[in-house]
Amino acid sequence: MQKHLFRVVIVISFGLVLTLSSPAQNGSQTDSQPQNPAASQSQTATTPAPAQSSTVLRVTTRLVVVDVVATDQKGAPVTNLTTEDFKLQEDGRDQKVRVFSFHHPEEEPQVASAAPVPANFVTNAPKYRKGGALNVLLVDILNTRAANQTFLREQMLKFLEKLPAGQPIAVYALGGQLILLQDFTSDPNLLKAAIKKSKDHSTPLQENLVGGKPASYTNPVAAAMLELGLGEVLQRVRVFEEDNSASQTDMRLDMTINAMKALARTLSGYPGRKNLIWLSESFPSTFFTELVNRDIAGTAKNAERNYTPDIERMATMLSEAQVAVYPVDAHTLINDDAYSQLRKEDSSGLDLGRAARSSSTRGDLHRGVDVAEEYKASADEALSAHNSMNTIAEQTGGRAFYNTNNLEAAIRHSVEDGSTYYTLGYYPDNKDWNGKFRHISVNSNRPGVKLHYRLGYYSVEPMAYSKLDPKQQAQDFGQALSPNSPLATALTFRASVDPPSETNNNKITVNYMIEPQALSFELKDDGLQYGSVDCAVQVFQNGKSVYLHGNTTTAKLKQDDYKQILARFFPCRQQLDLPPGDYLVRLGVRDNRTGLIGTANAAVTVPPPSVATTGTPSEKKP
Repeated sequence: MQKHLFRVVIVISFGLVLTLSSPAQNGSQTDSQPQNPAASQSQTATTPAPAQSSTVLRVTTRLVVVDVVATDQKGAPVTNLTTEDFKLQEDGRDQKVRVFSFHHPEEEPQVASAAPVPANFVTNAPKYRKGGALNVLLVDILNTRAANQTFLREQMLKFLEKLPAGQPIAVYALGGQLILLQDFTSDPNLLKAAIKKSKDHSTPLQENLVGGKPASYTNPVAAAMLELGLGEVLQRVRVFEEDNSASQTDMRLDMTINAMKALARTLSGYPGRKNLIWLSESFPSTFFTELVNRDIAGTAKNAERNYTPDIERMATMLSEAQVAVYPVDAHTLINDDAYSQLRKEDSSGLDLGRAARSSSTRGDLHRGVDVAEEYKASADEALSAHNSMNTIAEQTGGRAFYNTNNLEAAIRHSVEDGSTYYTLGYYPDNKDWNGKFRHISVNSNRPGVKLHYRLGYYSVEPMAYSKLDPKQQAQDFGQALSPNSPLATALTFRASVDPPSETNNNKITVNYMIEPQALSFELKDDGLQYGSVDCAVQVFQNGKSVYLHGNTTTAKLKQDDYKQILARFFPCRQQLDLPPGDYLVRLGVRDNRTGLIGTANAAVTVPPPSVATTGTPSEKKP
């Protein structure tokens, strides 16, 4: 009974709002502080907001937020800087700091977790709330060879042996899909158990992590085939293997980028900085595929596959969610002596490639060619991966760690580096939102202070999401509605999920109560506040989607009604007609102006019709 997603546009007035708010009047109205108060400032961008220390701020609000890590010449954090100690520029032009705050683990107040949710209610409000930075360990199985995964887990467990008290960490694994292994906790035992569970999430897409030439290009079998005059067969095998390798790399990179976007959505609702420590062996921004000529007559051509634009968009989404990425190269270093003699031979002018192609030159030479190809492929892979690591770290304000076997130290340095920081926010003087990259520069007039921060952002129009290709919008929402995607917290809400009964026409009724401070309203010339929110449900049974439905609620609110909405919640309602059975219901909401998304899960059981309701043939009266 799979159905396509369709929309029913509902224009609400405040009278309907009061009707839908009745469930919350019995104690279910949200009582938590707004998670994303900055998200509602887009319509008042010309009025500077007061300084805040615990808001989730985004570029889409026109308030650009820069987290700055300051250290002295010995690498120790500098903790006594003030607003006057910073000079902030955008594209070389001075900017006035409107938001300033300092964050340090020893000075951050502990914030109580969200209040318990009543029966039949679900919420996507973050379960763990803390004033300071949060840390996330991402075990990237998809992009790490099996031979290095054991060492990677050992290093992570070693780090947890010395975990500072009260240090909250969450653990995710990226294999065939992104999975939350452990939500935020400071309990080392729970974290260790999660790390050990990561080995259960393998994937077959690890044959050739960097793309390009598969191993069989340079193995002794290939040399033997050349000697036997089977060059044309070998070329066809090479073409097939390379196409397969490139396809696998495309799939891996696409899965990785979607997983990182999902992490941005799920971490967005947590206030403050989030340090994402990404342990991965290979994530190339570019790689070359050799297009071997089918007729063997000409020379091979190299075609570049470039993923840099996709990676930059991914990094932008992470930085807007105030996520700083710390990539850690999980590739273990090996002794390089095996290549030393080969490099000497190569420097003597011997054309190993030409010799390999000659059927009369064999013996031990093909072994040297294999090593040469292997060495070059390894160097190319490392360069491409490190370029990607640097790009993502620089664009999000983190740091990249590679060329080391001490992964435990790299993880520890990542956590320490991102735990003490300053938050600076400003409204750009340049109001031309042309989508171009703008460079951010932060300097300190304090001698000996070193700063690192994200290098800039793309000047996308704050409400540009509504202008995106509808297919892209549908894809974003569809990914968020997948049960395999972590819950999105950018748009927080509560929802009552009432089972079938006579009072609701034997249908499941879902009443959404969306955090209004996170929504974007537009004040138009008619004096009304306009807003648009999508609400959707996708129902799964035994892991398969059986129902999909959505509707759009469009609000036109007078100022008094708008103020009451801000003091309460934004409503949305849906009814589901499902046959008896057990279901997993994925609830989703989206602000159609900013693209902010929130999702939550609900378990629903529809009982079989009662005898009293339907009757049986023997009970029916004549």
